[in-house]
Amino acid sequence: MTLTAGPLKFERDGRAAAALDDLLSRAVDRAEHRQLVLFVDEVTVLARNLERREPGSGENFLHTLRRFRQDHGGKVATVLSGSIGLHHVSADAPSTVNDIQKITVGPIRTDHATYLAECLLLGVGLTDPQAHIVAPAIAASAENVPYYIQHLVAAAQKVWQRTGTPPTVEQVPDLVSAAIADPVDPWDLRHYRDRLSQYYGADAAAIAKVLDIYAHAAHPLSVDETLMTLRGEGSPIQDRDQLVSVIERLELDHYLVRDGDADRFASSLIERAWRAMRR
Repeated sequence: MTLTAGPLKFERDGRAAAALDDLLSRAVDRAEHRQLVLFVDEVTVLARNLERREPGSGENFLHTLRRFRQDHGGKVATVLSGSIGLHHVSADAPSTVNDIQKITVGPIRTDHATYLAECLLLGVGLTDPQAHIVAPAIAASAENVPYYIQHLVAAAQKVWQRTGTPPTVEQVPDLVSAAIADPVDPWDLRHYRDRLSQYYGADAAAIAKVLDIYAHAAHPLSVDETLMTLRGEGSPIQDRDQLVSVIERLELDHYLVRDGDADRFASSLIERAWRAMRR
């Protein structure tokens, strides 16, 4: 943390790591015979920012958390959450959490997604029969992702308020298309394009070109098919091993998903949005 006030600037120094150790140890002691549960949200963003500021510091932070877990064993349960993968911190960072069960947070179950959509539709005033009919269409169009479900319901409510006609099943796909085409970007879909520079730095443009190929493909693409197209376009990614590494990172970042020996976009909704954003 840095605090600047006029000509004065105060920064944390190297004692911050020792202070963290002390804080965690005190928390365990105060818990006595109870189990301590440690939640660290956006841990990867924190570690990555530390690493960029001083190489090695981000990985050391993750090792500090690992040592804390191992020193205290069953006294401590740890939940580390983040919106980006640990591979963005350093090549060795993923090994710092190999003692923790990894859970990917993706779409929810179809019945749960439908139930959520129906509850939200009822919340905006749709009748029981109407909500029961429209909810499955919203869940399907949102690919069972709660974030898009709530946006779709909000969009349906706005159209209802503007036209006076309750939302219908046939209307739902048009709401998705409208969100993708809207220059205001109400669903923040450009985030998937704009974050590439944060994730991949100087390689962002080359990575975007790889995603362009998958976004316009009529079927899942093998490594060799993608490499052939990249070579034809003069991409800096000309080596097969290099491309495999890129694809694996794009899988970890949830852009692509493995389909046998090939890959495709993990989300058809994001694939459509990507084509629209890249034009």
